[in-house]
Amino acid sequence: MNAPLSAVRLAFAVERAVVSEAAHEPALSHALTEVELEARRRGPLRPLLMEAKRQGLIPAAADLDLRLDTLLAVPYFQLLVRQSPPNPGLSTHLVDQALSG
Repeated sequence: MNAPLSAVRLAFAVERAVVSEAAHEPALSHALTEVELEARRRGPLRPLLMEAKRQGLIPAAADLDLRLDTLLAVPYFQLLVRQSPPNPGLSTHLVDQALSG
């Protein structure tokens, strides 16, 4: 189900405001860091990258944290800096980049 565009814009505005406020509020910054770390540990991307590594799709010496950053950074950049929704077509390109050496 697609959310109405106004709800999506509101969600983006709230996230931008929270991230901006975290730059000045240590407790909020700490909380966001904890959420991000938990998402990395328990989120769906790490197991997928680990399986790709096991299958030899990613080099054994690959830095999975760097690849996770690559997959996650672009949508956040689009959201927080460009202030636009992430481009859904970009996902395939990001995954291809994460899997290529």
